[in-house]
Amino acid sequence: MTIRAQSGVTLIELLVTLSIAVILMTIAVPGFQDFFRRNRVEAATSDIVAALNYARSEAIRRGVRVSVCGSSNPNAANPTCEDNKWAEGWVVFVDNSHLTGNAAGVFDSGQDEVLRVSGPLPDGGSISGGTNFARAVSYLASGISQGIKAGGTTGLANGSLTVCKDTYGRQIAINNTGRISVSAYTCT
Repeated sequence: MTIRAQSGVTLIELLVTLSIAVILMTIAVPGFQDFFRRNRVEAATSDIVAALNYARSEAIRRGVRVSVCGSSNPNAANPTCEDNKWAEGWVVFVDNSHLTGNAAGVFDSGQDEVLRVSGPLPDGGSISGGTNFARAVSYLASGISQGIKAGGTTGLANGSLTVCKDTYGRQIAINNTGRISVSAYTCT
């Protein structure tokens, strides 16, 4: 008769292994959450920067004003440009305000042409347009930017948009010539 050795793990070995796994997961999960939060902010920032660059290039190419505005209904047939609604979506459109006599940065359904639309930010992120870009960023035919302040008044050519999720953020700065730069930002 031969004696066979039993294979398997004991209860103590299993408990030690599970304890180590729980400790490792406790350490790793917050790091992954931070990674995903940063990734969402950077993706939203990239989307806005792409829309702004597209608007600038279309303004130069077409020789007309092109605006990007925050909107709570960007997918509507007649989207509205609203103050500090960037997180709900944005619209890039040919802004024919010089034809209608309306304020720049306001979508006029009979005159303006929608070029691109973006939906809301996922997971409750926020975007702030600051003072100069509360409603919209407008690009003239020369590529120079022009801010549209709250209430629709024309602002300065430079300013920033800030994308935040919890404490992590990115700031999109637009200088007087319409060029864009992105930097890290700590949200409060």
